[in-house]
Amino acid sequence: MNTLRIGRGGWLLAAALLIAVLGTSFHAAPARAASQSLDLNLGVGGNYDDNLLQYSSKQRADFTGSVRPDRYVIQSLDDFTMTPTAGLSWTIPQSKGWRHVLRARWTGDFQGRNHAADYHELSFGLREVFHHGKSLSLGFYSLPGYYLRQLPNEASEAVAAILKIYDRAQFDLSIGSAAWDQRLSKNADLEVAYQLEHRLYVPGFKERTSDTHQGKLAFQFSLKRPGSDLTLLGGYRVSKAKATDGDEVGGVADDEDLSYKGPIAGIEGRYEFSRTEHMRWSGDASYHLASRKYDSNRGATAAP
Repeated sequence: MNTLRIGRGGWLLAAALLIAVLGTSFHAAPARAASQSLDLNLGVGGNYDDNLLQYSSKQRADFTGSVRPDRYVIQSLDDFTMTPTAGLSWTIPQSKGWRHVLRARWTGDFQGRNHAADYHELSFGLREVFHHGKSLSLGFYSLPGYYLRQLPNEASEAVAAILKIYDRAQFDLSIGSAAWDQRLSKNADLEVAYQLEHRLYVPGFKERTSDTHQGKLAFQFSLKRPGSDLTLLGGYRVSKAKATDGDEVGGVADDEDLSYKGPIAGIEGRYEFSRTEHMRWSGDASYHLASRKYDSNRGATAAP
């Protein structure tokens, strides 16, 4: 697993950075050559979650009562998460308002006590901006070694028949995306987007390996304050799981099928409080809804 961890000294340094940054993003002075620009963005954030791995009420009660401790490798149900980020953006202007924009971004997610759930993510993007408010964006996102939770592993079936074996369920997530943005009016934009997600699970849970297709429409409305906007979005997701691990007897499928489909919807807002030449203060909030219908013909499944 490619997991980054911060020791006690690292946490002190991260805390000092957080105090110094206070949620702002700093921009390195652009290096210009033939009207090109190169921008470095650094930031540190944090959040508190009282149910870090989204356990059910029954699982929370089992954890609190120390029932089946092999199911839980975390130290507490809640935790404070530190999220440092680093981004690099290279803009290459062309004639008539056209420009190329290349971006790379790294984000870490480090827990205060539950380091088993630490992870990091990396993304790359290319955006072609045309005149009349049109743009095409292509992106790639990677999240290696993401820890889901302890789940039953039937690799040792003789033992599992008597006592379920719980192992660390984790996967590598890769996402490819494409989006077209079209200006509708002075203060409104429409985005049409598609993405393909591939989740590759460790061998003990390879029946969960899946491909997910998602289509989305988003309407963005600019607010009167510069750098502030409101977005309404809706879409649909279809996920097809592998649903087999190769140990079937007589061709009879005996693994969970986590394939599903369903709509998504959300609202997102961004507000910029102030801006100077080298610093800006902003905040954002979002609320998302999703519905899933598990369409397996094998009866009930043990999702997630």
